[in-house]
Amino acid sequence: MIKGVLFDIGETLLTSLEPDKINQIILKEKDINKTPKQIRTATEKAEKEFIKRHAGKRLLAMELNNFYIEWDAEVYKQLGLKDAKKLGKYAHERWFEVAELKAYDDALPVLNRLSAMGLRLGVVTNGYFEEARYVLSETGISESLFAVVVGRDTTMALKPDPQPFIHAAGTMGLRPDECLFVGDDFIKDYEGAVGTGMSAVLLLRGKELPPEAPEDLNTAQTLDEVVNFIR
Repeated sequence: MIKGVLFDIGETLLTSLEPDKINQIILKEKDINKTPKQIRTATEKAEKEFIKRHAGKRLLAMELNNFYIEWDAEVYKQLGLKDAKKLGKYAHERWFEVAELKAYDDALPVLNRLSAMGLRLGVVTNGYFEEARYVLSETGISESLFAVVVGRDTTMALKPDPQPFIHAAGTMGLRPDECLFVGDDFIKDYEGAVGTGMSAVLLLRGKELPPEAPEDLNTAQTLDEVVNFIR
C-alpha cells in the first residue's frame, strides 16, 4: 500500500528555460554571442573536465556557490572565453533571474490533493538542499507540504544511487515499498527508485519514452494521472 509520494523537481514539479538558452541570454548581456549548440558542446566537454578534477566525494562536498561558479566557469572556458571565472560568478548571480522558473499548472493542485488523501510527500533532487528550498518557495510551492526534502548534499550521493531514496523514505517513517516516486528521468528517477523497492512513475509531459526504457513501465503525461497509481 502506498503511503508516501516522492517527487523529482526539475521538469516534474517545476520547469524553466534549458541551461544552454539561459547561458546564451547571460552571455548576450556581456555582448558575447554563442549559439545553443555551441554551448551544449562546451557543456559536454566541461562535464568531463569537471568530473576529472573533482572526482568522487570531493565533487559532492563542494559548497553550493562554489560549485556553480566553477561549473559555469568551466563551460565558458570550453567556449574559449576570457575571464571565465568572472563570467561564472556573473552567471551564478543572474541564473534564476533569467531562467523563467515556474511551477507546472498541475503541480500545486496535485500536491494538495495527495496531501488531503493523507499521503506523506517528499522531494528527492540532485540539486542542493538549499537550492531545492529556494526554487520551491520562489514558485509558490510551500515547503510545509513536504515531510522531507533531500538534496545532493543531504546524503552525499546522487540519483540513481539508492541512498537518497532510502533516506527520504526513512525520514518519512516509511519503507521503500510503501513509497511511489515520480520523476522525468528514466535512469536517475525511475530505475533509481525501483532499485530500492519503490514503485515509480515516469512523467513524460509530451515527450516520448527514451529508447532504453521498456514499453510496459508506468508512465504519466501529467501529474493528475499520478493519482491513478496510488494503490
